[in-house]
Amino acid sequence: TTINNTASNIVITASEAIRKLDDSAIQNADLAGILTLKQTNAAGTNIAFSATIDAGKTTITIDPTGALPSGAVYVAINGAQVEDVANNTGSSTNATFTVDTGAPTFTFNPADGTTISNAGSNIVITASEAIRKLDDSAIQNADLAGILTLKQTNAGGTNIAFSATIDAGKTTITIDPTGALPSGAVYVAINGAQVEDSGGNAGSSTNATFTVDSVAPTFTFNPVNGATIGDVTSNITITASEAIRNLNDSALDDSNIDSLIQLRQNGSSGTQIAFDATISGNIVTIDPAGGVTIGDVTSNITITASEAIRNLDDSALNN
Repeated sequence: TTINNTASNIVITASEAIRKLDDSAIQNADLAGILTLKQTNAAGTNIAFSATIDAGKTTITIDPTGALPSGAVYVAINGAQVEDVANNTGSSTNATFTVDTGAPTFTFNPADGTTISNAGSNIVITASEAIRKLDDSAIQNADLAGILTLKQTNAGGTNIAFSATIDAGKTTITIDPTGALPSGAVYVAINGAQVEDSGGNAGSSTNATFTVDSVAPTFTFNPVNGATIGDVTSNITITASEAIRNLNDSALDDSNIDSLIQLRQNGSSGTQIAFDATISGNIVTIDPAGGVTIGDVTSNITITASEAIRNLDDSALNN
């Protein structure tokens, strides 16, 4: 078993009255010689205690000197050192129980503060240990609607319909929204105070808010498509509608942005134009090396954003 009260006494109850092997009565002072109390197991560290036996000689109460340590506690009685009134000796008997004073905690996926692009995503809440209802009965799928909240924006927002399941190990809750998650902030919470671990430690209410953004970034070019310019030294800028990054989630910077851009004369299959590109915030600046020659001023210049770029909510870019 698991308990959460570190001040608990331990009680050993004999099936009938016991006495010493010489037929004399067992006294409190005799108990230290037949009892063992240790951390972890029979080879563990001793736990100091005092013990008493009742007048009927059937009930021994072990009172640990201090708080019981967290973790496994081993207790044993050397029953071979006692007998009943008919001289039948007992046998050595032991038990191991667990002291657990830590309440279950909860983690969310998507995590608090994150942004996702898949509006069809499920939400997973993982407990740090198995949970049950406060009456010690098992949590069933039907119970989850009473302890879970899923809303738009925040705790005061519009409800989002969902179904939910809990796994056989009673640690993982999966929330399946009935329809697509709405764009924007999504608030999810578990009323952890309505559940407990096997030691009777109740959890606490926990929540997370994540953002659903399934809209890919768009790009604005300067000069714009089809424009004619007279300044052959002009830089070219591409402005994204939101922050962008590489598909592996690493940052775009001046050292890697060049490899993701093409600058050509006369269309996507034309002669490449040497350039150096930099990125600052959402703006990429392309500086053609040495400017564009006079003959190229009337040429078409095609700039293609590589698919190695994505926006921060994981949606792919469009060229």
